[in-house]
Amino acid sequence: MRPTLLLSLALILTPTLSQAQAARSSATATCTVRIRPLAAADYDPSSEVVLRGTVVDIQGSTLRLRLACGTVRVEVGTALASLSVAPGQAVEITGAKRQDERGQRFLARELRAGSRVLVLRDADGVPVGA
Repeated sequence: MRPTLLLSLALILTPTLSQAQAARSSATATCTVRIRPLAAADYDPSSEVVLRGTVVDIQGSTLRLRLACGTVRVEVGTALASLSVAPGQAVEITGAKRQDERGQRFLARELRAGSRVLVLRDADGVPVGA
């Protein structure tokens, strides 16, 4: 009868030991999480494109850009005044494509007009100066 009791105790304690070992191993496991700043939440670097076209008009912090395939909206923020872009001017914009309830739009990261360059966001999409 004694061997049965020992076997029963061994079966009861075995799950407890393996659970403790699992807890220890998960406590030492490394986990890499990349947390993006809230200011960059809308910007997806994997959807980044380069747009070359002509400025149609500027409405606040958004400009409409005429491309060979049509007109798109590009959000450039409030720093646009420092570059003095005007309708009819050719520009090159590096930015991320975004689809929302208002349709397709682009968030500008870098705007080039002639030899001048205005950097609006860093490579991760965080607004410069934010």
